[in-house]
Amino acid sequence: MNTLGLQKAGIRSRWYPAGDQQAATRSEGAGYLLEGLNFLGEAYGGVLMIGSPWAGLILMGSLAIEPQHLFGAMIGLLTGEGCRKLIGTEDLAPIANIRANAILSGIAASWLAAPAAQPLYVVFLLVFFSSGAAALVSAALSRAMVLSPAPPLIAAFAIVFSILLTLFPQWTLPAVASEGLWPYPVGFAGWLDSALRSLGMVVFSPRPETGALVLLALLLWSRLAFLHGAVGWVAGIFQSKLLAGLGFKWLWLVSAHNSFVAGMLLGAVFYLPGRAGLVASAMAGASASILALFMQTGLSGSAWAFQPLPALATVWIGLFALAGRHVQHGLVANFRREIPPEQAWRLWHLGLTRFGAPQALLTIPLAGAVTISQGFDGSLSHRGLWRHGLDFVGATTPEVAVGTIFGAPVYCPAAGVVEQLCDDIGDNPIGISNYSQNWGNHLVLRMDQGGWLMLAHLARGSISVTVGQRVVIGQIVASVGNSGRSPLPHLHMHVQHGPLPGTPTLAFRLANYLLGAGNASTWIGSGVPNAGTVLRAALPIATTLQTASSLAPGLGHWHLRTEGTLPARYAHAPQSMKLVTTLDPDGNHRISDASGGRLLLRADPDALRVHALDSGVSLLLRIWALGLPVLPYCAAPGLTWRDEIEMPADSWKESVLATLAPYADKHSTVIHMTCRKISDDNGAEMVVEADLANLPKNEPIQILCRIAALKGPVAFEAKFKTGSIVIELIAFEPGLPDGT
Repeated sequence: MNTLGLQKAGIRSRWYPAGDQQAATRSEGAGYLLEGLNFLGEAYGGVLMIGSPWAGLILMGSLAIEPQHLFGAMIGLLTGEGCRKLIGTEDLAPIANIRANAILSGIAASWLAAPAAQPLYVVFLLVFFSSGAAALVSAALSRAMVLSPAPPLIAAFAIVFSILLTLFPQWTLPAVASEGLWPYPVGFAGWLDSALRSLGMVVFSPRPETGALVLLALLLWSRLAFLHGAVGWVAGIFQSKLLAGLGFKWLWLVSAHNSFVAGMLLGAVFYLPGRAGLVASAMAGASASILALFMQTGLSGSAWAFQPLPALATVWIGLFALAGRHVQHGLVANFRREIPPEQAWRLWHLGLTRFGAPQALLTIPLAGAVTISQGFDGSLSHRGLWRHGLDFVGATTPEVAVGTIFGAPVYCPAAGVVEQLCDDIGDNPIGISNYSQNWGNHLVLRMDQGGWLMLAHLARGSISVTVGQRVVIGQIVASVGNSGRSPLPHLHMHVQHGPLPGTPTLAFRLANYLLGAGNASTWIGSGVPNAGTVLRAALPIATTLQTASSLAPGLGHWHLRTEGTLPARYAHAPQSMKLVTTLDPDGNHRISDASGGRLLLRADPDALRVHALDSGVSLLLRIWALGLPVLPYCAAPGLTWRDEIEMPADSWKESVLATLAPYADKHSTVIHMTCRKISDDNGAEMVVEADLANLPKNEPIQILCRIAALKGPVAFEAKFKTGSIVIELIAFEPGLPDGT
């Protein structure tokens, strides 16, 4: 968390001594300075789609090597921001936004005019009008392409720069000559020099020192973004040398930065990094090299020959080719481009392990225990284009016998609008099917989350909704029947591509259910049950729900005691610790320790979950994340569940492994939990045990957590092979949501 963020979060000195707070929180002037630096960093970072303001400031510093570039960039930024406010549009940072196009156009105008010995006012006017035009064109393209799978990126800059080169061809040679010669690379040092010059070309300065600062900015923001860019650059160089060997003569080194940019954007920005992303980066780099050859030879002498169009065209072609699919051949679309690709991948992977692939989530449409008689790829009828379906029948339990599901109410498993229904087909006698009317009585719902839901084999005359009616989750819509292709009473459910019966099905998942019909059940947050599975909807337990959802903001004072020998990570923790609980604007709980480390809790519809944990957090927050990563509202004594977590890296070795996680097979740690006790005699309280036997040897093997209403966790007991740690809450001061 940055210092300004601490100040805005309202963590005041009454909880942390003044000496523990960073300098920016003591001075309003320092806060304004940080806001100004943040504005500059975000704007300059947009040139390379870098979401870190501090990395953006380094990118800005790379321009200072050639003062005319920094002059053009600053005028361009101010002009672009003025135009943006004038037309009242939002910036799309960091996706090569309005300000980024204005900055690049300002640099290009100053690069073109300054070496031609033009008066300062001429340079200023050229920069002003060029950056203003780029800002307006960028805003227009952003609105025109708002529904396009590919954003406009730096198309506005390319248009403006082409106009400049067309209007002032006599200035081009002095501008190019001012950059000096680019020597052909020989040996490792020569290729390293060329690689840095390629990075410098991004900001019109093919100098090694400029490229070194661009490299530093990239590494500060994302090591994986640089890795994918480097793969694209190497592939582009290799492709260029192959083409040169065929007799083509062109300035391939001058255009090599296109391969870097295309590889970075397609492999690690628009799509999440991974092994498939490395292949995409290599293909993008090679493709950009071929397009650069075409533009230099096919458009020779035109203003478009040396534009950054190879990178732009490569990215556009890739995005349009893969449009409409969140996952395509191992490539996963990145919807969090404002954060480093490593973080975006971790968030995606956390969601994948907890909720599965991005598919429709449905609740169980029946009350009580039921059995899946046929699941996905079932041998009876769930095959081919209709393989994604679930059939529910009554479960064999002491309370329910098979076959008594007929007439049971059907609860809508998703919210949406009814688009199709059939309610007048008679129910079949037991053992007989109606093959002429396959689906029997049915309804089709257009779901708010996308796709169409089909509920089939309903009882005749039981549908209680009408076409066009909006329904909500849990609303009774019909009764279970035995109509259509159904020899025994059951409910069929699937998700499909369109509204018509018989449309091919889509994969989906069930949410928030229990496996088994007895007390010793297992909670599943999201999954696809197999045929023969007995399950039931996970209903909240009043005491558990109160305990999990009532965590109040405030300050907690904790005391620690240890026994035996502990691993080095846990051996030197202070005996007294403080945690501050606040609420962010989204209603999430942020638990902060004295060093500024944070744990983020989110109250989902089915459970309270740990969603993020900073690196370098206190021992207490680490044990919290390990011992209670998720608490389902249905937890009762004997209930078991599991979760997968990714702990933050606290050493250089862990940092390297965490960075390379997208390319590895094992990414997270499985934790098994059991609810041991629930009591509401003197206020809601419960005990949860976490089994961590499969964690590394320097981590606990078991953690017991005691949770109370309002206060949340009030005690942790972490057991190691040769010792233990007990941390207890000894005092709690309630506060306001903002931390005051």
